[in-house]
Amino acid sequence: MNDIVKLICDTHRGIVPQKFADTSKNEREDCVRKAIFEVLGVSEYGTKEYRNSMRRNEALVFEIIEEMVDNIVIDGDATRDAFFNNFAEVKNLALGDKNVFYAEGANTLALSKFSGNHFDIRRQRIDIGSEFQVEMSDYGIAIFEYFERFLAGRCDLAKLVTLAQEAINKGVSESIYTTFNDALTNLPSVFVFNGTYDETGISETLGHVEAYNNAVPVLVGTKTAIAKLQGKVAVDSLSNEMKAQKNALGYIEMWNGYKCLTLPQLHKKGTFDFIFDDSKILALPGGEKLVKVCFEGTSEVKDIAENGDNADKSVQTTITLKFGTAVAYAGTIGTITIA
Repeated sequence: MNDIVKLICDTHRGIVPQKFADTSKNEREDCVRKAIFEVLGVSEYGTKEYRNSMRRNEALVFEIIEEMVDNIVIDGDATRDAFFNNFAEVKNLALGDKNVFYAEGANTLALSKFSGNHFDIRRQRIDIGSEFQVEMSDYGIAIFEYFERFLAGRCDLAKLVTLAQEAINKGVSESIYTTFNDALTNLPSVFVFNGTYDETGISETLGHVEAYNNAVPVLVGTKTAIAKLQGKVAVDSLSNEMKAQKNALGYIEMWNGYKCLTLPQLHKKGTFDFIFDDSKILALPGGEKLVKVCFEGTSEVKDIAENGDNADKSVQTTITLKFGTAVAYAGTIGTITIA
């Protein structure tokens, strides 16, 4: 079983095992399909024997899906963007990590419990040098349909694994953003800028954040938000290197002495609404892992509507995993909202 999952994940990551050195990507995917069919005791997808075998051996297929998602979480495939690299401390209970985080100083802590489309958020103050746990909740990914598409040859491995990654990313991102919003509700006005573009006003707000934290903040927002911040910069004033950055990235990595990082924009589940506010930029303490993400790391496949409870007699097979997020920071955070 582990060999099948390893080949799935290696193929997605572009790693070619030695014994498959002379094979193409499509040939390796065919090897995965063949191996799964062997587990089921059939030779092809879609036959009556396949359906009967799937009913008898669905637990074995579920194990493959569970191990695949566990590998995505454990190896960090879902949390490798610039924001996570700079600001997130990630723990995985499957690797023996403890669900215990340490926060220094007079921190403000926002804990976020995330479950499906529902958010239940609590705020609290913690003392100097306190340890705390991130509250965990279940999160579901409807992936089985795509797994069957792969077996039928209508979906490749990259699509299958990418869908799982995107689902995990989306859930974590929604949870983090909601937690941030809760943490920002009572910021003193000197750390908040709201209005049309005003370089002097924005610089003054950032100056307050820098003075309070005794450190230069990093500006984090979507590409659209960062572009609003930098939109008034005259192209003629840019160096060739800065022009190259703008052409390649859509923004400049430094603005008035502040480093800029972009968040990948995502849609909220089941909607075309963006998760992140395209008008808001966060001024975050540089060098501090203020986002705490904890994965349980052990997934589980569940049939949501057993015995044909759905009106169309279908059964939705969902894989669930547990994770939780929190935001804990020493000092303060600033916000820049540009109309």
